[in-house]
Amino acid sequence: MPDFYAPKFFDRFRCKASQCENPCCAVGWEIPIDGGSYAFYLDKAPEIAENTRFDGDGDRIFRLRDDGTCVYFNSAHLCDLMIRTGRQCEICTKYPRFFDEYDGFTEAGISVSCPTAAGIVLSAEPEDYADIGKRPTDDPFLGTLLKARENAMANAFAGDPDEAADKTVGYALGVQRLIDYGEIERLDEVKFEAARMIGAEELDWARGLIYEKSEILSERWKELMSPQMPMAKAFECDLKQKRGYLAYFIYRYFLKAINDDDLITRAVFIRVMYGLADNLPQKYSHNVQIISREIEHDDENISLIMENLLEKFGLDDI
Repeated sequence: MPDFYAPKFFDRFRCKASQCENPCCAVGWEIPIDGGSYAFYLDKAPEIAENTRFDGDGDRIFRLRDDGTCVYFNSAHLCDLMIRTGRQCEICTKYPRFFDEYDGFTEAGISVSCPTAAGIVLSAEPEDYADIGKRPTDDPFLGTLLKARENAMANAFAGDPDEAADKTVGYALGVQRLIDYGEIERLDEVKFEAARMIGAEELDWARGLIYEKSEILSERWKELMSPQMPMAKAFECDLKQKRGYLAYFIYRYFLKAINDDDLITRAVFIRVMYGLADNLPQKYSHNVQIISREIEHDDENISLIMENLLEKFGLDDI
């Protein structure tokens, strides 16, 4: 069993169920059912066969109503299936927790798509991530990414978060060059220097890409991404929330470069998503949640954005 690691706030999460202000059962997500749960439901609630279908990947998923709510989501904002059978399927039990497997360890966190989790993450302190450099691995590249992430997290919690976000991209570019030249042992030489600023023009480009080419779940997100919607500063936003959001992205995405040796695209992705959250005319916490629900929970949407980022900016322009 690989060693398990998570931020210190991981165990603070408690689902608010019917008291949740933005229920995950009403987002429009296609929720897959694990085989064990389906067999259990079939015995206890036989109509489950009619209330599920197969998606394009062959996974059995819950049917959705026309308004995007799960067929078992009731007027009290509770799950009828859970009430009747006493059991949730695996993915509903885990959400909003996420788990990533790496060489020698499993790492977990909580997704800001959930309003309760977002409140926890946005109020995080540096000590919540105190042990992120202490992961067992024999892979030199993964070890480099762990140290680079630790450095980037320290930068995220220090000083102005907007400057820290720009420096995250500049730092990642320096690390990327070491990766490309096979010189990762020189990591300590890489400095935190601001890269190209991600401003209104770049964020407008990202919104256009999302509006025209991504899968969009909610009408509100479509409205926010529309060319007709002027960008405006988020409200009810403070520096602590922005630091927490930047740290969340660094924690969640830096190590994924182990899969394709591409840290810089992830750093630019982080900077663009961070910038969008600060420039949509809603409460900052609401922006964080809707970005996560529409982008982070859709691998195809993440891929779409990442595939277009460096084509748009280019390494020489960063």
